[in-house]
Amino acid sequence: MSVIIRETSGKKRVIVLTKGADATVLPVLSTDFCSSDHGEDVIFNAQEHLSMYAKEGLRTLCLSMKVWSEEEYSEWKEKHEEAELDMLDRENLLAESTIRAEKDLELLGVTAIEDRLQDGVPECIHSLREAGIRVWVLTGDKVETAVNIAYSSRLFSPSMDLLNIGANGVRSVSDLLDEYLKRLARAQEVSSDAGDSFGLVLNAATMSYCLDPHNLERFVRLLRGCRSVLCCRATPLQKAQLVSLAKNQLKGKVLAIGDGANDVSMIQGADVGVGLSGQEGMQAVMSSDFAMARFRFLSTLLLVHGHWNYYRLAQTILYFFYKNAMLVFVIFWYQIFNGFSAQVPIDPVYLMVYNLLFTSVPPLLYGCLDQDASSELLIECPKLYEQGRLGKRYRWYSFWINIIDAIWQSLVVFFVCYLTYQNTDVDMWTFGHLLVTQLTIVNTFHLALFVQYWTWPMFWSMFLSVLSFFICALLYNGFVTANWTWTNVKDPPSMVSLKSFSSLEFLDGSCHLCRALFD
Repeated sequence: MSVIIRETSGKKRVIVLTKGADATVLPVLSTDFCSSDHGEDVIFNAQEHLSMYAKEGLRTLCLSMKVWSEEEYSEWKEKHEEAELDMLDRENLLAESTIRAEKDLELLGVTAIEDRLQDGVPECIHSLREAGIRVWVLTGDKVETAVNIAYSSRLFSPSMDLLNIGANGVRSVSDLLDEYLKRLARAQEVSSDAGDSFGLVLNAATMSYCLDPHNLERFVRLLRGCRSVLCCRATPLQKAQLVSLAKNQLKGKVLAIGDGANDVSMIQGADVGVGLSGQEGMQAVMSSDFAMARFRFLSTLLLVHGHWNYYRLAQTILYFFYKNAMLVFVIFWYQIFNGFSAQVPIDPVYLMVYNLLFTSVPPLLYGCLDQDASSELLIECPKLYEQGRLGKRYRWYSFWINIIDAIWQSLVVFFVCYLTYQNTDVDMWTFGHLLVTQLTIVNTFHLALFVQYWTWPMFWSMFLSVLSFFICALLYNGFVTANWTWTNVKDPPSMVSLKSFSSLEFLDGSCHLCRALFD
């Protein structure tokens, strides 16, 4: 970053002041300055201090300047204003204008600041790694600074073997990739978990060679074999490229977290973007899916809420399949006894409100509130996250087991109702009324058996769902249908509820159903 100032007194010189990383500032220093004795001493001392500061984990910057004559400044300003007004190639022209301003500089010195890790960052990264999540750190810091921070944040462990790709050129990087892949293969012959003991370190210049089509396949294999990856001096574009690589080549689900404007492209390219609010501004937060104030909250977001949401979603989907399959198969068993006439014994109104009212609220609350483990346990045991990461709760066979369970329960419900009214002159509507009553009760109690975290809303939703069925049945059959004209129906469904609820057969069927399902 550069600023251009003019002195208010004295010679009123135009001065360009530039700050940046040593990798960007040192290459654009003036040739005359670098060849002078003073310049050589300044550069030598600066590099020594940069190395010393980086090993201490400090973040460093180089400060430089140059003086423009009035003619040089006027010429640059004129071209810069033309670039700002250009409508076709504005970005490239502005970039060229910036390059003209930030060249032929003189090094002034270096700065170092302590950028301490937030509280809980090492513990958070350790928990994520214990959960089987691969953690990559993409930073703009020097290699020495980044490695030091990686150790302090527990991204790297002291026992980890670091693979540093520091070569220049496509061929040299290719040879280095082959060497590291052989080391990885030898380690995997000894232990299948050998990849956990390797960490990969690369810089921005090296990454461009690794992404070359000649090296890409080997680079992907190396990334897959390393537990942790540290990319230094990464530009915003390179961060986005690594995110795309993880999604498309490694076939992984990617969460990107950042706090600055240079992280926006990475956050937007990930499957899930998390922005940290802080001193770096709000650009990352505005571009993210989730926003948080501290990095350590990431473990709660993933290990707790991520686990709960996967569990709730899997269980709720299975339950919806179950209760609808049960309704369909109850009607199917009825077709066997009426010559497959497609006549449905259940009143159409009940069929419409079955999913809308009688069995809707409990599964929704179940999918929002249920917990298979406490938040404290999920934080203490990160490996429980593997249930969601590996999809253990919702496999292809889970669906079929659920459907088989629904078929079995539909058989029990139908034949208990059938045997209850066997050898009687009961009409179709009364038989169907018993069916839908038992379906509602069985579905509700089936869900209650799977609830692991009981709350008052959960309890009352189940109680009121069953109660609402009886109230609606009495209102509908007792008061509404009695006033309708049923011209084409021999036995209209009026007063069916009152007759059913007061009959001994209804009570007997309910008792037998409870014994059949829960004994």
